[in-house]
Amino acid sequence: MSAIRISRSSDLRRLQDERYDVELVQGVAVHLLVHNVPYVNREKRVCFGTLVSPIIDLDPCGVTRGPLQNHQTWWIGEQPCSRDGVPMDNIVCESQTRELGDGITINFGFSQKPLNNVPYADYYAKMTRYIDIISNPAMALDETVSPRTCQLIRDEEGGSVFRYADTASTRCGIGAASVKLAMDKVAIIGVGGTGAYILDLVAKTHAREIHLFDGDQFKQHNAFRAPERRYQKH
Repeated sequence: MSAIRISRSSDLRRLQDERYDVELVQGVAVHLLVHNVPYVNREKRVCFGTLVSPIIDLDPCGVTRGPLQNHQTWWIGEQPCSRDGVPMDNIVCESQTRELGDGITINFGFSQKPLNNVPYADYYAKMTRYIDIISNPAMALDETVSPRTCQLIRDEEGGSVFRYADTASTRCGIGAASVKLAMDKVAIIGVGGTGAYILDLVAKTHAREIHLFDGDQFKQHNAFRAPERRYQKH
């Protein structure tokens, strides 16, 4: 499996080509961010926020694929409103500030199912659907604003210790918890029955280095004490 690159996924590349301010964050989790989305706040002022989506639908080459399993998004900013300052309560499913990990702190959760309840075909369809709902009132108030800001595209893949993206943390929404296990160094003394299971678990965290200390030889009977053992029967 490979890290995700915007250039390899047609839906992410289309967002980029159409001048949306796209950021792909791959650290303890994987998130797609679209910055500078215009919206109207309660004071009927045009502001700018960030739309966030988890990325969990990938093929083994790190290319996004659809239809999407998750139709929800998160929002960084105030609650979007109509052009008259009436909050868009119909799309809000979560109203609390919390961390997703990787420096991403969201303020709201949105839920807008696709038309006819057909899953979103890809991340382009999902993100532009939400952007249209959020930004249309702002563009009606100020015709000079647009979500297509043509800002610098940030395609990040250097933040993770893994060779491919941790979509498990993304899928479960435990990025903030995974940060706590992103230690610089972990030492395991003894990698026998118990130590092998600890290693198996620690290897799935974002610890940057794992150091093993055990002076014993690994013998055949040890294989039956280790995790993920495989038997070949005749």
